[in-house]
Amino acid sequence: MRYMFLIIAVALAIPFAGCNTPDYTGMAVDKAREYALENLKGLDENQRHFIRFTQPELYSDLIFERQVMPHTDMDHIKFVKPSHFPIDPGQDIMHHCFVWAPPGLDAKVVVVGDGERSLRFWSPFRVILKNFIPADVDYNTAKSAAVSFAVTTLPEITRPEINRIRFSEPEVFYTKIPVVMQFAADKENMTPLEAYLADEKAKSADEIILTQLSLVWKADDSSSMIVVSGFSRFGSLNKWQPHTVQYLTTENLKKNTLSEKEIAAIEKTFSSDPGKMVHPPERQAVRGNSGKETGSVFGGNLVF
Repeated sequence: MRYMFLIIAVALAIPFAGCNTPDYTGMAVDKAREYALENLKGLDENQRHFIRFTQPELYSDLIFERQVMPHTDMDHIKFVKPSHFPIDPGQDIMHHCFVWAPPGLDAKVVVVGDGERSLRFWSPFRVILKNFIPADVDYNTAKSAAVSFAVTTLPEITRPEINRIRFSEPEVFYTKIPVVMQFAADKENMTPLEAYLADEKAKSADEIILTQLSLVWKADDSSSMIVVSGFSRFGSLNKWQPHTVQYLTTENLKKNTLSEKEIAAIEKTFSSDPGKMVHPPERQAVRGNSGKETGSVFGGNLVF
C-alpha cells in the first residue's frame, strides 16, 4: 500500500514539474555576461570577475506592442484590422540593456539586446562603454513649458517654426526684456506668474527677487528669434515659468541680454543663501546647423 501511494505521488509530481516557468531573466543575464566577457578585451581580471559574479542593473524600453491574432470561427470570418487585435503585454518587444559598473573603470559596461518583456528570446547584439549623464530636470521642464507656451500663444508662428522649437534645443540667456505686469484684485484674474508670486509672498515676508531668463530659437526670418521669457526666484531655471513669447530681432535680443557684470551680481545675490540657489551646470549650446558654440548658455557670448 505504501508503494502505491509513492507511485501516485510521483505520477502527480511529473506534470507539475513540467509546468515550471523557465528563468528567462537568469538566462538573459548569462548571455549578457558571456557576450561582454567575449567582446571586451581591455578589462583587467578584477573587472572581469566583477561582471562574472555580480548582478547587473536592467534598463528597458518599449519597441512595439505585440498584438495577438484572435481566434475566429472559420464559418464566420470577417476582416479585422490589426490595430483592433487584442494586446498581450507579456509578448511586447522590448529593448533591454544589462549594465555593470566595474571598479576602476571610468564608464559602465552596457550589453544591449532585444527580446520580449519577460526577457524570453532576449539576445545581445552590442556591448558599449558608456558614461550616463544625469538629466538636467530644471532645463527639460522649462523647455517643455516654453514649447507649449509658444505653440499655443504665438498666433503667427509657422509650421516649420513649431517643428524647430519642438525638436531642437534652445539657447538660454539672462535677459531684461520689459514686461508689463500688474497684480489683479483677486487671484482668479491673475496670470499663472502672478498667482505664483502671490503664493510665494504669502509663504514668506522676504523680498521676492525675480530673475528673467529667456529660451531662444531661430525664427524663419534669419534676422529674428523666437524668444520665450519667464521668471524664477532662484537665479536659474528651477521653477521657471514662461510669461511672454515674441519675435525679437537679433540686435534687440543682444540689447536686452544681461552683461557678465550683471550676471555676476545676480549670482552673488543668490550665493548668499545657498538653500535658495539651484544653478544648472554650464552647457555648450549649438545654434541650429551653424555649428557655432555660444559658450556658457548662462551669460555666454551671443553667436547668431
